[in-house]
Parts: sequence; C-alpha cells; structure tokens
Amino acid sequence: MNTLQLYRLAMRWLPRFPNWLVYTACDVCALLALFSPKLRRNTSSNLARVAPKTKGLARLYMQSRVVANVLRHYADLVRLPAWSLEHMRQRFDYSGLEHLQALAETGGLLVVAHTGAFSTGLSVLAAHGLPVVLVVEAIEPPEYLQLVKELREAHGGELIVLGPNAGREVLKALRAKKIVVLAGDRDLASQAIKIPFFGELADVPIGPARLALRGWPVALGSCAWFGANEPFFRVDPIRHFQALPDENADQAAERVAREMLSYLETWIVKWPESWGVLQPVWPERTND
Repeated sequence: MNTLQLYRLAMRWLPRFPNWLVYTACDVCALLALFSPKLRRNTSSNLARVAPKTKGLARLYMQSRVVANVLRHYADLVRLPAWSLEHMRQRFDYSGLEHLQALAETGGLLVVAHTGAFSTGLSVLAAHGLPVVLVVEAIEPPEYLQLVKELREAHGGELIVLGPNAGREVLKALRAKKIVVLAGDRDLASQAIKIPFFGELADVPIGPARLALRGWPVALGSCAWFGANEPFFRVDPIRHFQALPDENADQAAERVAREMLSYLETWIVKWPESWGVLQPVWPERTND
C-alpha cells in the first residue's frame, strides 16, 4: 500500500474514531518513529537550538512530542472534509481575527512558522470566511499533491504551488485582496537569505520581506498546541515595512527578514514541541 492509498484510507476511517483515540495513536506512533536514527538526529539537532536546556531523557521526550504533534497535524488534515464549519470554528482557540479581517480589505501577507496544527488552523480562518491563500511546496507524485490540495481547500482556502508562475500568482492574489500565507522559518522556494536563527546562521526565506517592502501589509501569526490537546491560533496587529533612507534593497530586505524571524523565534521558544520541522535546519554539530 502506497502513501496515497494510506491517506485515502485515513480519510475514510479516522473521522469515525473519537479524537482522544486518534491523538493517542499519534503519540504511540511518534515513539515508534523515533527508532529511526535520521529522525532522531534531525529533531535532536533542531531542539538543541530552540530548547538548548533540554538534555538526555527530557530532550528525547520533547522529540517525541514534536513528532506526535506533526502526526496530530496530519490526522486533523485528513479529517478536515468530514468536519462541519461549526466544528471547525469551535475547535480552535483564536485571537486577533480582527487583524485578518482588516487585512482582507486590502490584501496582504500572513507570515507564520511551521508550528502546531498549521494547515488546520488556516482552514479555520477560511471557515470564518477569510480569503486565505496558502503557498506550498510542490509534492511528488502529482496525485499526492492533488489530494493534499483537496484536503487543504476543504473549507474554502486556496493553494498556490511553488513553481515558475508562483510569484505572479501571489501578486494576483494580493491584488484580489486575499490573504497570502507564507512560511517565515523554512526556505521552500530556493530564495533564501542566510541570517542568524536562534543565534546560528540558517537559510530562511527572503520572499516575505521583499513583498512587505513593496508595500503589502503584514500580519505575523503563530499556531501551537496547549492544555488538553487543544490548538490555538494567534495573529498580531498589522505591520507596515519600508526601507530606511540609508539602506539599499538588499539591506532593507535583510533587516525586515530579521524582524519577522525574531517574532517567530519568540513563539517557537515558547512552544518548542509544537515546531513541526523534521528536516535539519542547521548544519549538524558534534555535540547535538
């Protein structure tokens, strides 16, 4: 059975089980997944930067929570088509919705990190009637990409797949007064700048900063898990960025990218187990 078939099977059966059972299964699978040396190494390396005080068993436990939260995210994703709009609205604790409503009047950017129930949270925003457009990386095979597209658009959101025409599609969406969601913590489009991320140089996307400097308003958001397995989504007030008189275009873009990244860092530090990045972000160190 291939991945596509597993997704189809999960879409059919997972909505039939109670949420506590689905999440418990995710937690157990996360423990089993950590038997993979590569996954164990990647998550440990990332946590060494974002939660450096965790060591030994505490680090291993947090690694299991990172993987479990990623699995919970995908479990929610495959259940999206089965959930009603009212269920979607009630599922998340959210704040700052008024900032996105204001952003929808002009078009603008929502810059987020890969934290918590990321895709599901955006579907909640779409369920509130907000014109959300998520920019995603291309996935192979095309049938898998189409399935993910169907899931993420189940409650009204739209997707732009990174590729040769993605830049034009993003501008078109902004001019249509839509909210374009961009990740600020991982370079998915090979348009990166190397700047300090948790004190060490890493490749982070420069696209959000360049769009912000073109005059598009920006809201910075965060999504995480808390309490009794309940996710929250928070959006901060809209910000406007512009180049300083003594800056050239590259200098201004780097400064704005640093400011955005600094905001995302504060939320990743607060909820490190919710930062669902399983790939290595920094070069491996011998003491990781």
